[in-house]
Amino acid sequence: MAEAGPASRKQDCYKRNEDGKFLCLLCERSLSSKQRVLLHLHTVHELTPVKKVKKKYLEDDKVHVPRRTLYRWRKKKEQNEKSSSREYQNEEKEENLYFESVCQGSITKRQTSGHKPELMMSTPMDDFGTVTDSEIELSSSEMNWSSLSNTSSLCGSSSDISSLGNCDISVSDSYGSPSSEVDSTDEYTADNSYDEQEEDDIPMKEFQSLSLLSCFYRNNLSASTMKDIIETLKHTFKNYEDISKLSLTEMMSYIDKTTVKEVHYCTLCKEVFPDDDNIFRCETRNCDGLRYKGPLTSQQSNARQPKQCFVFADVKKQLVDLLQTPGNWENIQNCKEEAFQRLEAGSDNITDITDGAGYRKMMTEGCFLAKNTHNVTAIFNTDGVNLYSSSKVELWPIFLAVNELSPSKRFTRENILLVGIWQGKGKPPFKALFKNFCAEMNPLYEDGININITGELLNVKLAVVCGIFDLPAKAEVLNMSYFNGAYSCVKCEDPGMTVKQGKGTARSFPCRLQGDRYPYRSHETVLNNMETGNEKNRSKGFKGMSGLVDLKGYDLVLSTVPDYMHGILLGVTKTLLSKWFSPSHSNKDFFIGKHIKNISERMKNIKPPDKIERLPRDLEKHYCHFKATELQSWLLYYSYPCLKGFLKEEYLENLVCLSEGIHILLQNNISKRQLRKAMDLLEQFYCSFYQLYGEGSCGLNVHNTGLHLAEYVKLWGPMWSWSCFPFEDSNAVLLQAVHGTGIVLNQVLKYRQTQACIRKRGLDKKKRSGWKITLETKNCEVAGSVKPVNAVPMEPKIMELLASMHQDIGDMKKLERVVVNEKRFYSEQYHRMQKRICSVVLYGTVDKSYGNIKCFILCCGTVYAILEKFEKIPPSQLQIRVASHFIPVKITKNLELVDVENLREILVFLNTKKCPFVVRMPNDYGHAVFK
Repeated sequence: MAEAGPASRKQDCYKRNEDGKFLCLLCERSLSSKQRVLLHLHTVHELTPVKKVKKKYLEDDKVHVPRRTLYRWRKKKEQNEKSSSREYQNEEKEENLYFESVCQGSITKRQTSGHKPELMMSTPMDDFGTVTDSEIELSSSEMNWSSLSNTSSLCGSSSDISSLGNCDISVSDSYGSPSSEVDSTDEYTADNSYDEQEEDDIPMKEFQSLSLLSCFYRNNLSASTMKDIIETLKHTFKNYEDISKLSLTEMMSYIDKTTVKEVHYCTLCKEVFPDDDNIFRCETRNCDGLRYKGPLTSQQSNARQPKQCFVFADVKKQLVDLLQTPGNWENIQNCKEEAFQRLEAGSDNITDITDGAGYRKMMTEGCFLAKNTHNVTAIFNTDGVNLYSSSKVELWPIFLAVNELSPSKRFTRENILLVGIWQGKGKPPFKALFKNFCAEMNPLYEDGININITGELLNVKLAVVCGIFDLPAKAEVLNMSYFNGAYSCVKCEDPGMTVKQGKGTARSFPCRLQGDRYPYRSHETVLNNMETGNEKNRSKGFKGMSGLVDLKGYDLVLSTVPDYMHGILLGVTKTLLSKWFSPSHSNKDFFIGKHIKNISERMKNIKPPDKIERLPRDLEKHYCHFKATELQSWLLYYSYPCLKGFLKEEYLENLVCLSEGIHILLQNNISKRQLRKAMDLLEQFYCSFYQLYGEGSCGLNVHNTGLHLAEYVKLWGPMWSWSCFPFEDSNAVLLQAVHGTGIVLNQVLKYRQTQACIRKRGLDKKKRSGWKITLETKNCEVAGSVKPVNAVPMEPKIMELLASMHQDIGDMKKLERVVVNEKRFYSEQYHRMQKRICSVVLYGTVDKSYGNIKCFILCCGTVYAILEKFEKIPPSQLQIRVASHFIPVKITKNLELVDVENLREILVFLNTKKCPFVVRMPNDYGHAVFK
């Protein structure tokens, strides 16, 4: 077979058959002469290195016009074809005609009056219809690569091959038009679209450097890998000047320079060294600690390294960048305005942290968040994360999230700020670490920062109002007893009691009557306890002063909230699973381990909707290793239908109280009555738990859940607004920046700075999941295929319902997926989702109803949903107690036609044998993690 294009590469996309015709290697389909030429063009395009070309064609006639620019000119002409200006129309007509001539492969020369690229082809052809049998030749030196169609796949399917015969279709497909839609489930696709105007404002070298760095960091490459790729490019493309000048050092020079504060401390007494680097002896009395590694003679070496340290990033710069990011400041102002509207209207409903009593106290006149201020608040978190699986080295980062951003922005990875970080074995020096944290945050509370919003200079102050930690970290940060010690509760002064548990003892916090409960702590009493307490003689559990006492605007008691993720899910819920299924409890009344296989079968038969990320796993094999998200799904949705009939009624009743109470506190709209109900349910759970599972089982997590959790929701809003989920996700992302086995603090901060700089310039091409919209209608957007009703098999009942619409069925289309008000809805006939049920929904405006979407119908530009109605069964007809969020239903087989605008939300459908249930998800934010 003859070679095509440059001699160094043969065409391997097609071959000749016995008759001499060209065939595609994948589909064995005969290629026309047009398709062969386009195949050739694609080969040349692949061989030519990609080089960024700016709009030089506007000034230099010798520079080719990119094909996408020609395509945009054509689209612009179609949008403005009704323009009244004859001169403008003539210019657009000339550009359109020239674009068509390029698509047809005609040989044209740039006219002196226009900006037309030069395309030289030596192959004789007649209207792109015939090609000689001689070898196709193309002078790559006379053709600009950017003028060629960026065809992504030549032989991917028969539709791709057929599109080669029509240039308009192939060009349109290459730019992601609806004609290239592939009906599939959610796929992560690289979002490579960016604003061309923004690119033109960035110098070429900076654009090239940041674009490459964006690719490197998006794929979590190490510095050595980056250098290796750059050297490979230089060696492979020696004749290209831009590539030969690539240098990682120069590329990194375009990253914003931010100051990093490094704090050294003594490894013996944990005291911080002065800022003067030449002071290398610890100044603490009777301490001989040295500042740098090595003996005394190495303390003044030029290559010296500190024995131990922690670092702080430039929080002010991070906050300025966050607030000045396009859209963020407007989002903050909208959220604050809505919060003031709810406050002035006297609404008692709790929808976010801005509706909590603690937050509203700061909104009163003359306070930090008064209406005439621009101030914001934040929540912070710290927790240890293992750096390596083979050692005990840990990272302890301090994260910050701004509360006034809407939840969809607040907890995204890029909007969570990294304030500081410590690396080492064991635990960091919490007192010194958080004393420096206070020194970093207090200037933001007192003086604030100046930001430029559309030319207006605004002063913004920030107050840290909440801190969220697991129990060990909370004890270390506040310098108090651990969860197994006396007076370990932050909220009250209950000392607990020591009881026998197994072969040892445990600290128990029994449920006490209202009159016998211990008093609550306050910020002032805690300060007094810290002043009088020490390591040997603790005062109500406190061992001395905490590093957080200097943090302005932070209440040590009210601001330190319970941890929902570790305390309730990984704590209480996981403890219950262990008690029910662990053989060590086989002699107890609550043990049901002998039924675990049957319970596991029930659980694996549940098909959750797509909003629940993890599918049910085998309970028998994995219950000891469930993730927090799996434990949440078990507690809120799976536990009741799976355990019904196996667990005794009194234990099932106790579980229902916990499940229903937590479901209420996770809602995104909690009324005053619901909050009171949740408080009663959790208190009932607390009291019965002590009696059912023994006094040794009532640890601090059960105490916090039953007694204090609802009170903190009243103070600071629903639990999702201050959970550890988004911060744990940030911990996992932080590990992606680690490449090496040494001190990685500066490496991690540089990784964050680079990503922030790339986002600031709009060059981050994140992978996003999304549907490709194929059609827009009057009331929704359509994803996937659109098929005529007559062309697909339909149930007789559905055809009868469609006939009753008094419309021609031949004009109707059947759909499978739609997007209504940014919410996705599936029909039952979407067969590509086998392990999930996403078609059961809540619908209606006034009277809410439940149903299963059989299919969507497009009629006269409007989309309707055909639903199989569910009939709600009154709880009085059930013989056992059921949590209020479990709604028993009966499938009626009756169909109803509903406008898709009346669809409200997707429900969790639990199709048990005796009685199916539907369950509403408590909030719209999942685990408040937005990637």
